[in-house]
Amino acid sequence: MRCVPTNRLRERSKIAADIFNKDAAILLPKEHKVTKSDITKLKEENISIVYVLDEYCYDEGHHSTIESVTIIRNIMALKQIAHMTALGIATNELLMNAIHIVNEIIDYFTPRKDDLELIYEPRKLGDYNMEEKIIYMAMMSTLFALKLNFNKRQTAAICLGALLRDVSLVTPNVKWKSGENNKKHPLKSYEYLKSNYNLPDDVLQIILYHEELYDGSGYIEGLKGESIPKGVRVMSIIDLYYSLQEESEIQCSSLEANFVKRIPSLDPNYLGIFRDNVSIYKPDTLVELTNKDIAVVINQKSMNPFQPHIKILKSNTYEVGEELALYKIFNLNIQRIVFYVD
Repeated sequence: MRCVPTNRLRERSKIAADIFNKDAAILLPKEHKVTKSDITKLKEENISIVYVLDEYCYDEGHHSTIESVTIIRNIMALKQIAHMTALGIATNELLMNAIHIVNEIIDYFTPRKDDLELIYEPRKLGDYNMEEKIIYMAMMSTLFALKLNFNKRQTAAICLGALLRDVSLVTPNVKWKSGENNKKHPLKSYEYLKSNYNLPDDVLQIILYHEELYDGSGYIEGLKGESIPKGVRVMSIIDLYYSLQEESEIQCSSLEANFVKRIPSLDPNYLGIFRDNVSIYKPDTLVELTNKDIAVVINQKSMNPFQPHIKILKSNTYEVGEELALYKIFNLNIQRIVFYVD
């Protein structure tokens, strides 16, 4: 299945996965063929992206990390909690509910951790945009921690820390002086949450140090290496992954170079495991190459996740249907992502 922004969606596209609104109700079911009125409804409901199926989708074995109704309903509940926290009206009872939801997510992921992919999940709703992104990043940090064999307590702390780390940047209850540097936000988040909520110390430590980087280039204390909490080192890799994926929505040619520049800031042991468990380009993604050919990413393990295996769909150079391993071709790379073959 392939991800398509709603504003690029075409009539008669076949829906690959149920589309939910912000209340977790199904708007369009799987295998429905899109009409003009459907597109209007999706825009009215602030649905930003959908997944489609067509003749260029070959990956029948794809395991979606968040397609489960259980996970989707938990995401919706966490969005409401995150929104209330940003407004400064979250209670201790509400945060206890968040902990309960986090444990449900961990219980769902644990027996499936080897089958589920570490994926970039684009924001699907036009409203609550920041909350939605934070939740997806927290969930991928959770799954990554489980793949690293962290125990349930450690994994829950990572998920909660990822959800709450930037609260001082959004809640009106934290006061900022004029001209005060945003680099103080980890400390302000830590102090606000410690003073107002009964959060475990391991969660608070992740929040306090979440901007530290492995090479010592982070803040607030310039910690280095294994002096940085494990949960922070996990989150830093997911943060970079999301940053690269958002960049790929605009252009792709410099992704690998930007990644290489950031390698020293990441835990090398965790990074190696991450690279073995991630695809930069999901199977079924349509791409335009640097020679203007059009191809589709296929589900075959690549030596370099930035240069996947592809199948040619339109070309003046290669045969249609020819499969290429981009990492073996020196002067050919992915230029940008496209959504349909014209």
